[in-house]
Amino acid sequence: MRQDLGWGLVYITDFSHDEDNGLPDALPEDAEGKQLAFVSSETATIVLVQHGSDGDVEVRLWAGADEWGKHGSIELGVTHISIPSGQIRVSDVLREKFFQVCVPSGRYRIQINGDAGNNPAEIDLVIVRES
Repeated sequence: MRQDLGWGLVYITDFSHDEDNGLPDALPEDAEGKQLAFVSSETATIVLVQHGSDGDVEVRLWAGADEWGKHGSIELGVTHISIPSGQIRVSDVLREKFFQVCVPSGRYRIQINGDAGNNPAEIDLVIVRES
């Protein structure tokens, strides 16, 4: 997906848990007062990316570490989410620009990489199903 993400946020969610995802209304700050690169709940993750006024953001989803082309050179972190519906959705904050991928239902590890440590314009989401 390559889109102008007006609010500078990418949502990774289980399709069926779109409304009540347990995420905070704002991204928390670290000890130095900087916003965190991402925040997660049981069924969703929000990643802070380049604001739409600064240009498009490219988001790539890789199903398995073997498939990942290691595009994003900076690891922003690792998180885990559950995908009980078997459909993972990657979208903007308003859920108007999105893509969905069918995956086996279960819990997934997500490695988040970007082309920059803050407000990346390219992110790679590497998902691996946990056993």
